[in-house]
Amino acid sequence: MTATNVLKAASAALIVFGLLIALGSLDATAGPLRFLAGLILFDEPGPVIESADAHLLSGILGGVLVGWGLTYWILIDRLLPHQRGLLKAVITVPIVVWFVIDSAGSIASGGWLNAVFNLGFLAAFLFPIHSMDSTESYASVP
Repeated sequence: MTATNVLKAASAALIVFGLLIALGSLDATAGPLRFLAGLILFDEPGPVIESADAHLLSGILGGVLVGWGLTYWILIDRLLPHQRGLLKAVITVPIVVWFVIDSAGSIASGGWLNAVFNLGFLAAFLFPIHSMDSTESYASVP
């Protein structure tokens, strides 16, 4: 599997995770997010997402994650073949800032397991983008 494929898979995972969180904006579709929150907080899955505030934030956060994943996908597909150095910066800086803020907030709120999960996303983006060599083909596949 090429670095490009790993980066696109990580982008797709961000999109799917964002959609899962966005589902938490409605009671009828919040089950998967309730389960995930219960897992992260070592609590029984239950009515974790009952308030209008939580529904609103689920919709906003889900949309941001989907947009972020799509942005990375497009950048990887279109910028990587031409501006690998720029793409490294565009991916590295935001993912590290996200990791620090998200993980610190997760730990502070008792959801330290989310910080562990965040390591997976961090690695999925940083390892391939910084391990690419000059011989790998970066041409977009139509």
